[in-house]
Amino acid sequence: MRKWKSYKTFGAPRCRSLKQCVHRDSSGVLRANSTAMESIVIIILALSFFACFTDAGSIAGDRHKDSQNSCALAHEYWKESYCTPRPTLVPLRTYPEEVISPTMAVVRLCGGGCEHAGFTCVPTATEVKKITVMSSLMNCTTRIALEHTACRCQCTLKCGANKYLNKEECICPCRDRSAWKACNANSAMRWDPMECTCKCANENHCPRGEERSKEDCRCVKKIVEDEDDYADK
Repeated sequence: MRKWKSYKTFGAPRCRSLKQCVHRDSSGVLRANSTAMESIVIIILALSFFACFTDAGSIAGDRHKDSQNSCALAHEYWKESYCTPRPTLVPLRTYPEEVISPTMAVVRLCGGGCEHAGFTCVPTATEVKKITVMSSLMNCTTRIALEHTACRCQCTLKCGANKYLNKEECICPCRDRSAWKACNANSAMRWDPMECTCKCANENHCPRGEERSKEDCRCVKKIVEDEDDYADK
């Protein structure tokens, strides 16, 4: 009789031979013993786990490749949309009671985005382009259009009276640095960079009959002018 290799299952005795693993029931059908069934179940579960692990690794790899492809596409889209001379349709000049054809022409004008907020795509070099048209007044003639040959991103922010322009960062900081330092030194106050003013950190309403002091932002009683004094004014 052929001997099987001995192995041990979880919670089951060893199955050392074919007789120990199979038996015939009362009808003569060959059936597996409980030990063999447990072994088969364990093997099936192990194979299933290995298949799931392999599929998970494959899915993770596909997602990584998709992410790399998306980043590459994003870079290509950025290059296509960056500040550069690009074909633009512009109307051509006409005189009173004149009909021309074509009425519009394609010229290269600066367009596209910049890396930082506040920067605008502007031309740095231009040239004149002559366009031949058919005219109802003078038969065949030409029209002139300005074409951009080079562009760059330039800061075009307009700052208010109490601010100055930082061209490198394209921002408008407040001019009064001393007021900013004094405001930050007071924990009850906060600096408003939009209005360049010092405001109360706590803006909740004071109780009735009180108002916030402009000096330390505490709630103090309102100063009511005497009616006689107000009448004299």
